[in-house]
Amino acid sequence: MGLDALRAADPEAVGQYQLLARLGSGGMGVVYLARSPGGRRAAVKVVRPEHAEHPEFRSRFRREVAAARAVDSPYAVAVLAADTEADLPWLATGYVLGPSLAEAVAEHGPLPVGSVRALGAGLAEALAAIHAAGLIHRDLKPSNVLLAPDGPRVIDFGISLAVDGMALTQVGMLVGTPGFMCPEQAAGRRTGPPGDLFSLGSVLVYAATGAGPYSEDGGTLAMIHRVANERPDLGRLPEGLTTIVRALLAKNPELRPTTRDLVEILAPEGTSEAFAGDWLPGRVSAALARHAGRVVELETPLREPSPDPTPTPPAQPPVPTPVPTPVQAAEPVPGRAPVRLSRRALFAAGGVAALAVGGSALALARPRLRRAAPPPQDFGGPTPDVLWRYHSRTGQLAVAYAALDKLTICAVGNALVAVDVVGGAELWSQYGVQADAVVVHNRTAFVLGGSALRAYSTGDGTPNWAFTGWDSSGGRLVPEALLCADDRAVYAGGRIPGTGTGTAREYGWFAVSIATQQQLWLDSELRPDRAFDFVGRSQSGALLFADNLGYLDFVDPKDGSHLWSDYTKNDRVGWVVADTDQLYLPLGEQGLQALRSFDGAQQWEHRDPMDQAGPYTPVAVAAGILYTSPSRPEVRALSAQDGTHLWSCALPGPPTGVTPLLVNDTLFVPGWDAHLYAVDIQQRRIRWTFRSTPLTGADWQLSTDGERLFAQYGTDLYALPPE
Repeated sequence: MGLDALRAADPEAVGQYQLLARLGSGGMGVVYLARSPGGRRAAVKVVRPEHAEHPEFRSRFRREVAAARAVDSPYAVAVLAADTEADLPWLATGYVLGPSLAEAVAEHGPLPVGSVRALGAGLAEALAAIHAAGLIHRDLKPSNVLLAPDGPRVIDFGISLAVDGMALTQVGMLVGTPGFMCPEQAAGRRTGPPGDLFSLGSVLVYAATGAGPYSEDGGTLAMIHRVANERPDLGRLPEGLTTIVRALLAKNPELRPTTRDLVEILAPEGTSEAFAGDWLPGRVSAALARHAGRVVELETPLREPSPDPTPTPPAQPPVPTPVPTPVQAAEPVPGRAPVRLSRRALFAAGGVAALAVGGSALALARPRLRRAAPPPQDFGGPTPDVLWRYHSRTGQLAVAYAALDKLTICAVGNALVAVDVVGGAELWSQYGVQADAVVVHNRTAFVLGGSALRAYSTGDGTPNWAFTGWDSSGGRLVPEALLCADDRAVYAGGRIPGTGTGTAREYGWFAVSIATQQQLWLDSELRPDRAFDFVGRSQSGALLFADNLGYLDFVDPKDGSHLWSDYTKNDRVGWVVADTDQLYLPLGEQGLQALRSFDGAQQWEHRDPMDQAGPYTPVAVAAGILYTSPSRPEVRALSAQDGTHLWSCALPGPPTGVTPLLVNDTLFVPGWDAHLYAVDIQQRRIRWTFRSTPLTGADWQLSTDGERLFAQYGTDLYALPPE
């Protein structure tokens, strides 16, 4: 908030603005406090000569000035005038009679939670307008946020980047401030609007604690490394801010909330109401008033003393220059598209879902392929043609993956088997493999069995590597659940046996590097004596852990940090399904609920009357519609937006608790007593029914390659038509 004297080399005027004092300087130029011919105070930024000489910079600067004029928000400083063709291009914006956030915190300490929440809402609204104008700020930091009685102001569009502009590093500049830049920026990758949201999260940490989320030890390079690779330090963040700030600081840009989400969470009554009263603490408001008085009273420019004792003649009045015609403000558009997850039911059936293998170790005998077996008897109605059937004489199957490269990986007793998806022939097998869970990624089958994680080639079943180093600081970790895999790692969950008295155990999750077979991270910040009811992953990358205590954890796969954790109003959580923006899961024994993906906030709940209450099956979701069944023979279609009932279709028999699978316009619903129902969701009627041989303890597991339905029940794997 300080005003520095003008230096000898500083001009007396820029365009029609008389310069009064220096406000600061940076890599792009010098910022001055100035006065218009009508007496209005302005902040004038003049570009440095070395940048002004670069043709590409001038071209980009023109585009940015035009876009900045279209920024329409009360929380972003307005562009008053500019001259992009001057020898030294300049930009004049409105001057805010208040300190920067950096100055306010340094002088008066961190802001209270209420002030920080209001600050975040105002900054989010400013960023929404900036992004809608085609700009990315790229250097949102405490010194670029000014505090005024009616809310914050975002400044310094001079180093923002037009979405279609060139990278600023092409003109030799380090863009952004290490402690407040986003991970993708720190790693040298392309950044967009979500990068500004990460910076906003860092600014809120600073406002609430007096320090950024990353240690400043070791200099710039060390700071950049921490931002790109380490989790933020949020230990001093007050309650009421942790959940939303953790979401903003997600390493994965797609997991960060949108500006609209932020405003709704931080200022549900609206930003104007948030700043209607004294939103700043009294000590900051008093300092603001003192500074405003000083600026208003400043009529004569502040200048450094001249070494020549001869009095300096008074400056001639500046000659006004034409003000460029303002560019018509663009119609606002959303700041960025909301986070998009898959529209398929991702976690419980089909795709790369990990399916537990029933039974214990069984005799090692080669499973046989039986062709032309007669289809099982059905109880009335049309039956589908069985494309092929694979039968195991040694134990129950667990279908791990239905792939487009013409094979299906199965766990069969103590064997891993690949089956041809076209004809059902066995392509290869690996015996002596304890397979408690299997997932497949990038032509590799990852098998969790006993205390080992093993990798096999899906081409011929060749073993690639094994990992057994499940050590943790709390003891020997026992793996119990295999989640998924990606190009970087395999993710699993397990427990650390209690070392003290009693039966307390600590459960955690961990990642194993595919490239090095080393443990990347282990996180055990969980409640004791919990067990996993459900594990899974969304296509955006977040890991999901639901436990037998009713809690749900949303976890960043980059480092295992908690994006959010919340109680779901359940005694336990048996299943979770996601679509583009929401998670769907049970609500007690008589309903469903939808939670917002990025912070777990409940969006709606659907309850049945007590006389009709019963647990719902996991949902299939597509095109904004949920398909599920209560504890009676029917399929229900519900609105994903608010849970309202759309239509119902009676089933020949009751469903089980297995996730249905939607393929095109057919919903496949597992039923009791080895039945499988195909429901036409367009005609809202039963298309066909199918029945396998009933087997105690068996249930259906479904997957698809888009051309066939793979339906596994007990010792049989069927390929059925998808319609």
